[in-house]
Amino acid sequence: NVNLGLPRAGQLANAAFRETLEELYLDNCSLGSGAANFFHQGKFPKLKALDVSRNRLDRNAAETLAGHAKNFPALTNLRLWDNRLTAQTIATLANSKVLANLTDLDLSGNKIGPGGAVALGKSKHLSKLTSLIVDEKAVSKKGKQALLDRFGAGVVSFR
Repeated sequence: NVNLGLPRAGQLANAAFRETLEELYLDNCSLGSGAANFFHQGKFPKLKALDVSRNRLDRNAAETLAGHAKNFPALTNLRLWDNRLTAQTIATLANSKVLANLTDLDLSGNKIGPGGAVALGKSKHLSKLTSLIVDEKAVSKKGKQALLDRFGAGVVSFR
């Protein structure tokens, strides 16, 4: 709940301690457009948990995160709830290696639609997932079924 914005997000991405950081919680920090810069610049070799919920992340931020998987090689827990992610941005993430080691993924509060849910269900990178949280209304019946078919009721939670 700290207003980081663009300049401070860049400072954080380049901080010396990022080399050893294992958990980073940036929930409601007003990253907005600064998130793309943060994902592009920051290299977090040991980061396991990243929470960037409630930051108004958009298509540009999601695509930048997806394109910079090498900056987050140890990531196992990703919380993206309550942002501005759509079916298209979820499809981009689903095709990214940034999801390759994830065991926990929270996408609730986003309008991922059935298309985003189907993309997650088809992702070749989500083989280690043990927990996925999405909004049931946002994925509709088709998306819900695609997620349950791929991951099962023990992994998928609907809000």
